Amino acid sequence: MVEFFTLFFQITEAIAIYIVIGLFLAGVLHVYIDDGFIKKHLGKGGFGDVFKAALMGIPLPMCSCSVIPFSLSLQKSGASRGAVSSFFISTPMTGADSILPTYGIFGPLIAFFRVLSSLVSALLCGVLVQLFDKERLEKAQPQQSCESGCCCSCEAAPPKAGFAAKMKEAYIYAFKTLLPDIAKQLLIGLIAVTLITMFMPEDFSGYLSDSLWLNYLAVLVLAIPMYVCSISAIPIAMSLLAVGFSMGAAFVFLSAAPATNMITIGVVKKLLGVRSTLLYLLAIIASTLAFAFVIDLLFTFDTAAIVSQVAREQYGWIEAAFAVVLLLLLLKESLPRRSF
Repeated sequence: MVEFFTLFFQITEAIAIYIVIGLFLAGVLHVYIDDGFIKKHLGKGGFGDVFKAALMGIPLPMCSCSVIPFSLSLQKSGASRGAVSSFFISTPMTGADSILPTYGIFGPLIAFFRVLSSLVSALLCGVLVQLFDKERLEKAQPQQSCESGCCCSCEAAPPKAGFAAKMKEAYIYAFKTLLPDIAKQLLIGLIAVTLITMFMPEDFSGYLSDSLWLNYLAVLVLAIPMYVCSISAIPIAMSLLAVGFSMGAAFVFLSAAPATNMITIGVVKKLLGVRSTLLYLLAIIASTLAFAFVIDLLFTFDTAAIVSQVAREQYGWIEAAFAVVLLLLLLKESLPRRSF
């Protein structure tokens, strides 16, 4: 038990500072980017809107569930199918809150590829939809609210003047809106990677297929139906490295899982139609597999060293302080609240 908590805290130390700072940056971004600005630039149709939708979606701190009401508002504004589908992919795949933790754990190359994969997947989907499903979306659709279990809130706080007020609003959005809805997923992920690191058999990698593509497909089968946010995917990807999967296979999960789950696929089907939904999945799968293969083919990663370094490295008081703060926040939001 002592070994578990020691290792659990060490792993939390490795990622806490990146997650806390990343969440706050996401809050700042939320404050300074007006939703109306995005809608204004995505309603004209054409390939230009597809590119702008893909680019705008990358830094936004929305997951595959919270992007639903925003995409519906784009639909009501008359945006094209290509622009909506492009935004639907790039937004949950990564964001300001997950880029920094990805950099901290997997390094700058994987962080760069994660952003690039999001952009390419979104562009590919948007272009395919524009070419093969050109019909514009109907404007008369009822507004939908977030389902329970979404990892982000749909409600936007009213803008406030003054730097101090904006920073307070950013803090509230980061730690009162974003964090509560990802807390349980993130805590489960940290526990999972701790247990896997402790009990992983040394010869487990011998059970994996010699074919990279079969390993990629196995991770896709795990990733597509699972509901995870872009931050919550990080400890699960660490777990995949710990059991012997390649960096490319872990990247498949990092890239594909946040943008695909059964809820999202159902909503995309209802919003965009069957043809666009198939193109949506095709774009994500094709782009993710291509990037994973490039990562494993052209670059060498000592995945065992990455996992070992995260789990065994001695950290200073700053990392420990961030770990304590993050754990307290996760426990506060994950434990059931009692009413007296």
